[in-house]
Amino acid sequence: MVRSVNTFSTASRDNCLIPDSQPSRQPRLALRVFEIPRYTETEYVFVIVDLAKSEQYPQNFYGILPKYLKVTHLHRKKRPSRFVKEFGLVKGSEIAKALLTEALEQFKAHEGIRTEIERRLKQLKPKETIACLNCSKQFATYNVGYGRHKKFCSANCRIEFYQRKKNDISNTTN
Repeated sequence: MVRSVNTFSTASRDNCLIPDSQPSRQPRLALRVFEIPRYTETEYVFVIVDLAKSEQYPQNFYGILPKYLKVTHLHRKKRPSRFVKEFGLVKGSEIAKALLTEALEQFKAHEGIRTEIERRLKQLKPKETIACLNCSKQFATYNVGYGRHKKFCSANCRIEFYQRKKNDISNTTN
């Protein structure tokens, strides 16, 4: 049984959250939460609706807010979500942050919805960036295993760094 929890709008009637390609009609995006009971837990689906189309749900459906904003899923052969296709990754993450932060204030009383919103907001935060040890270029690091993080922006930088280090050691011993 799917139960609609609430609809939350981030845009008022006179201003909109995002500009539309059509100047005559600008979307007023809202977030609607559906509660889907699973075996032992409850899953929450966040649906984006356009209140400029209609005030009722099936007519104003815009798309589902994906759990993970990715451009493509080539390794899984999945297509990107409609939300990412429509807004792109950068603009889509801004819209998702705006919708989720305002929804977080509304759903403070609902424990499950609040934790799901906080999890999605944490995922939307930018990754930690560090400087490459070879070229000093900033890049997003990630864990490569056993608590170690990536230190080079590319494989070529890593090879250059260790070649230079090897040459420096051989020059100092001669």
